[in-house]
Amino acid sequence: MMILTVTLNPLLNKTYLIPHFVPGSVHWAEHGIAAPGGSGINIARTLQHLSIPTRTTGILGGHIGRLIAAKLEKESIPQNFVWIEDQSCLSISIIDSEGQTHTHITEPSPIVPQKTYRELQAKLAELAPLCRWVVFSGVPPLRAPVDIFFLLIKTAAERGAKVFLATEGPWLEAGIKAKPDLLQLTWPQFLRLVGPCYSTVQAAKAARGLTRRGIKHVIVSTGGKGVLAVSGDKAYFSRSVSTAENSDSHRFGDVLTAGLLAELSQGRDFPTALHWGLAAAAASTTELDPIRFDLGLAEQYKAKITLNEIPY
Repeated sequence: MMILTVTLNPLLNKTYLIPHFVPGSVHWAEHGIAAPGGSGINIARTLQHLSIPTRTTGILGGHIGRLIAAKLEKESIPQNFVWIEDQSCLSISIIDSEGQTHTHITEPSPIVPQKTYRELQAKLAELAPLCRWVVFSGVPPLRAPVDIFFLLIKTAAERGAKVFLATEGPWLEAGIKAKPDLLQLTWPQFLRLVGPCYSTVQAAKAARGLTRRGIKHVIVSTGGKGVLAVSGDKAYFSRSVSTAENSDSHRFGDVLTAGLLAELSQGRDFPTALHWGLAAAAASTTELDPIRFDLGLAEQYKAKITLNEIPY
């Protein structure tokens, strides 16, 4: 069975490598790429790179949408998008390898008619029975219904698929109520949900509280410090081994998700799957297009990464 990813606000990502980037100056890019993006699409591209059967859906529109669809087709990633008249987003990333900075600019999201969300829910109802996992990742467009992820998660779960959720704001709070199987959070998101945490053990206990609300697995990225995870009655922590300070933290998380789900979909247990996801994410920080990371380098990182169980 395949893994389906859902991206409500896809992007065409243009990434430029500009050493010694200075705002307000004229620069010539040393290198540049254009790739389809948005969190769900990033995960689908990574799964395809890992030879895991995948399909992607969501909402596309306009000329940018057609470019995104064409690039996905070129990468042989099956797609089933709902189309709108308004234009999908363009985003620009500037990586300064000398100054170790990553500047990211994204256009405003398109205006999506309410009926489009109903059409997407109907499409999901058709696709979910074919899937082992359905991934909902990223921030919806402006004025998206607050309960959109709640409704989509329920639709997928009722048809037998396991569900992953990573989003923010009111969509996160509503989506949690649908009890996704796997929830991924940034450290600021986690603290907004559970309150202040002053130690790893305290954070693990707070994450355990989320699993008591019906969520099987919780992953919290603590920025450059590492990753905290809770699965059932077990808690784990891994310190960051990446030295690429200019890496895109969002796409790091997307690669981690894809690596984790790739292993879970093949029957690996949670700590084993998380270990590989962390290794894949670390390897991705060395690439201009992090989705196309070196698998051999990921294996090297795997040997360096320690996943420690936290007693609590």
